[in-house]
Amino acid sequence: MFDTVSTMTGGGPSRSSQTLAHLMWERGIYFFDIGGGSVVTLVLLALAIAATALQRIMTARLEKAGTR
Repeated sequence: MFDTVSTMTGGGPSRSSQTLAHLMWERGIYFFDIGGGSVVTLVLLALAIAATALQRIMTARLEKAGTR
């Protein structure tokens, strides 16, 4: 969603349409705040790992129950 937000709204009024990917770019590249961009990157990575782990657990439960 980076390109859509960046092209159409630039984060929107009062950052209402800003995503983590756009915030990561804005902090790290636009404002040259490498530390802030890195923190946002780690949060995005943690969310991706948590979603992947949850999906793997739920898939394993469904396969064990024989419903998939």
